Amino acid sequence: MRPFGEVMQEWLYGESGYYRHAKVGRAGDFYTSVSIGRYFGSTIGNGLARFLEEGEASFVEIGASRGELISDAALFLRRFFPEKIPLCRWVIIEPLEELRALQRQHWEERIGGALPLEIFPSLEAFRCSRAFFVANELLDAFPCELFWEGKQGFVNPSGEVVFLEAEEWLKERALKAGVSKGELALGVEELVSSLFKSASSWSFLTFDYGQDFPRNDFSIRLYQNHQPFNFADFKGDIRPFFAQSDITSDVNFEEVSRYFKEQGAQRIYFNRQNRALLEMGLVEVVEKWNSELSGEAYAKEMLSVRPLLDPSLLGERFKCACFATDERLCSKLFWGL
Repeated sequence: MRPFGEVMQEWLYGESGYYRHAKVGRAGDFYTSVSIGRYFGSTIGNGLARFLEEGEASFVEIGASRGELISDAALFLRRFFPEKIPLCRWVIIEPLEELRALQRQHWEERIGGALPLEIFPSLEAFRCSRAFFVANELLDAFPCELFWEGKQGFVNPSGEVVFLEAEEWLKERALKAGVSKGELALGVEELVSSLFKSASSWSFLTFDYGQDFPRNDFSIRLYQNHQPFNFADFKGDIRPFFAQSDITSDVNFEEVSRYFKEQGAQRIYFNRQNRALLEMGLVEVVEKWNSELSGEAYAKEMLSVRPLLDPSLLGERFKCACFATDERLCSKLFWGL
C-alpha cells in the first residue's frame, strides 16, 4: 500500500515516468498555451522587455518541456527589442536529462549559438542577482496527496485507490488549507524556498488552471490523446494509465499564495489568463508580428490567438499569478499596475 503522492511522483518523474516521453501538442495527449503558437511566449517576451528596463536580469523558465516558451520570448526580444538582448541571461531549470537534451536541440534549431542557453538540473544549482522566473503549467504537475474528511488516498497492489486514516501532518495541512476533500500538492513550499536561494530579487510569473480557493472536491484527472478521464474513471485501477497518460489537478492559488507570503514574497497580480495576456500587451505583440499581413494570411494567424483568450478554451479556465520580492519587479509587466 503506497500513498497516492508517492505513486504520482513515480508516474510522472520516475525512470519510465510520463514526462520523460510526454506527447504535447495537437497530435499528443494534450495541448498548452505554448504549443498552439508563438503568441503566448512572445507576450511574455514583451513583458520581459519592460522588466529589462530596470537593468540586467536572468530569464528563467522552470518546467520548459521542449523549450518553446523561452525560445518564443527570445525570438521576440531579438526581433523587436535587440538593444535588450545584452541585458538578458537565458536559463532553463530542468531535472529530467531527456528533456534537457530536447531543450538544447530546440534552442539550437530556433535560436542558434549567438545566444547562449544555460540549463541547470535544479534551482539549487542556479544563482543570480535578479531573475524573471516563468512557469506554464508547472504547479499542476506537482504530485499531490488525496484527502477526504480525515482520510488519505493510498494505492493498493491491485491499482485501486482506497482511503485510509490520514497521517497527522496531512490532516494538519488540510485543516490549514481549508480542504475537507481534494488534492494537497507536494513540493510547492520547497519551490518557493528555492526561489529565494537562487536570486537576490525576483518575480515569479505562473500560468495554470485552478482557482483562488479550495474546491473541496476532487479535480484530479488524466489526459490521453486529448481525452480527459476524471477520478471516477480510473480510481478502480490506475495500472492501465500509469506513466502512459498525463495526470494533473487544479491549483489552489490561495494556498500557493500563502506559501509565498509566509516566506516573504508578495502576490502582486492574479487574474484570468485572457485578461492577463491582454494587460501584458498581446494585441501589440500580434500587431508587431503581423504588420505586413492582411486578409486570409492575417486571419490564419488569429487562429492561434483565439484559444488563448476564448473563455471556453484556455482563456478563463487558466489563471495568471505574479509573485515578487518587491512590487516594483512586477509593476511593468501588466498595464495599470
